Amino acid sequence: MSCIRDHGLTVSEDLAAVACHRAEQHQEWRFAQGENSFAALYHYKSRDFAVGSAAHYRWKEWGYQETVLHLRLGERPEAAVWINHPGETIQFGYSRPSFWGGCGTLPRVQQYRGVAVLDFSTFDEQPDFTHAWFPIGEFDESSVKGSLALARSGRGTMMLRGSTDFVVVKDGPSANAELRQYGRKTRWIVRVCEASNLAAAQDRFGALAVEDKEDGSLVVEDPEYGTVAFRPDGSAAAEGRTVSPKDFTVAGEVTMLAAN
Repeated sequence: MSCIRDHGLTVSEDLAAVACHRAEQHQEWRFAQGENSFAALYHYKSRDFAVGSAAHYRWKEWGYQETVLHLRLGERPEAAVWINHPGETIQFGYSRPSFWGGCGTLPRVQQYRGVAVLDFSTFDEQPDFTHAWFPIGEFDESSVKGSLALARSGRGTMMLRGSTDFVVVKDGPSANAELRQYGRKTRWIVRVCEASNLAAAQDRFGALAVEDKEDGSLVVEDPEYGTVAFRPDGSAAAEGRTVSPKDFTVAGEVTMLAAN
């Protein structure tokens, strides 16, 4: 704001269409931040959803205050979801990482367009669950059954698939806003899409699964993108293209992609 107020910076009106995206095409953003570009960031956005993650970021290490995957559905900023491993079990404690801020152990997280996988392997002295902020009251509709959770806000729709059954927290500060998976090793599959109801999203993506390959790759057969290979070097290969975090720059790059 000071640049605008004190130094006469003018903002091009053309940027309004970028900030308030309404085109049918989807945006894929790739850029780097931090000293020596230590954080490679990937973001995928349509007019109905947005999802971003930290690419190839300190997998399986102790965390600090990092949120490595965050998404938003529809027009309501409150219809947001993020997934982490709590650094403490007191929701209003003072630790870093805290209950919601950051990860006790960082997961292997990889994303290609609207599909992502988070693979947690936590340490014995840490909390024995991973969790998602899942604010049921902010969605137009939602469902949690076994290891499948779905939510919709507007036409922005999301599916979560767990490696174990989800536990919906019913009491305390995060009642009806927290999903947990218990265990030292947990996996989350995330898929965002445009759909008018949960049934349509479940029909398309409810069978998504991850295949572990001998070379360390995680492979997802996606109904829209085809074979998505998340490679152990942090890159993702699908649709005849490869997205590699080592190529992300501070300047950043955006690619406009057709909605499937």
